[in-house]
Amino acid sequence: MLELQENRAILEAIKECNENGKAASRDWITFNLRDISFILTNQQVRKRLDLLEVKEYIIKRRGRAGTKITEKGLNYLYYLKAKQNCIINRSIY
Repeated sequence: MLELQENRAILEAIKECNENGKAASRDWITFNLRDISFILTNQQVRKRLDLLEVKEYIIKRRGRAGTKITEKGLNYLYYLKAKQNCIINRSIY
């Protein structure tokens, strides 16, 4: 369950950065995650990004190109949001 929450937080951070016309760096993602109480080191973020890239949810590039979310990644993010909303709604009733 924690892995899904981390994936959602990372993908959300990348999506937000990309929507602002920027590519996300590991440092930026790490900093952004701390704002929402996910404390991950740069190395931990790197490892999670590697896993997300293997699944084709993101594209990692060097330097200024940074990390970008793919269409498949956006669909996965929307799935994770819907799944979390479903869990929250079940716990309310």
